[in-house]
Amino acid sequence: MRRISDHALLRFMERCCGIDVESHRRQLQRIADPYIAIKARSVPLPDGHWLLIEGETVVTVTPTKPNKNYLGVGDDFSEPPHWKALKRKRRR
Repeated sequence: MRRISDHALLRFMERCCGIDVESHRRQLQRIADPYIAIKARSVPLPDGHWLLIEGETVVTVTPTKPNKNYLGVGDDFSEPPHWKALKRKRRR
């Protein structure tokens, strides 16, 4: 089966089907702006979907709640854990 890139599909919808992609982009930006300002990484939407944010960019909309490593406001998981945290034994 041949593949169609997301970019090609988006441009087809915009140029051939007459969908105003920029209005949808502005709508998503209005929703995301307050959360980007507080450095949120994930945002639940009223319909049950979630916005996933990296820095100042909304990277995807997902129908499922992100895993616990992606939740939180301003959590930065890009840094490796402190060496003391690595040495500590965890109780289960």
